[in-house]
Amino acid sequence: MPDPPLRVLILAGGVGSRFWPVSTPGRPKQLLALGSDRPLIVDTVRRAIALAGEHRLWVLTGSQVGRAIQAATGLPDSALLVEPEARGTAPVLTWAAWTACREDPDTVLVSLHADHVID
Repeated sequence: MPDPPLRVLILAGGVGSRFWPVSTPGRPKQLLALGSDRPLIVDTVRRAIALAGEHRLWVLTGSQVGRAIQAATGLPDSALLVEPEARGTAPVLTWAAWTACREDPDTVLVSLHADHVID
């Protein structure tokens, strides 16, 4: 039996308020180079692409930081799911799961946080 189709979801919507003043609303923690010489989101995107490929990756983010994430990662518009209003982790994951299941009911979701250091 073939492997199920994976969809990797990267949570990158937080504003990094606990890292203030190093992080700001325009440059939250996921855009900081804390674990390597690259922003945390870049390292996370690299791990996600290795797992499922770029075409099976969505970054879940907010409008205040979406363009900065896109500039840092080079991902296309189609790789960003920009939540219309910040509501927290559960609502955005539910929205992404609903969207993914509409595309492919057999999709298996993998959720990663953009602001973790993983060697």
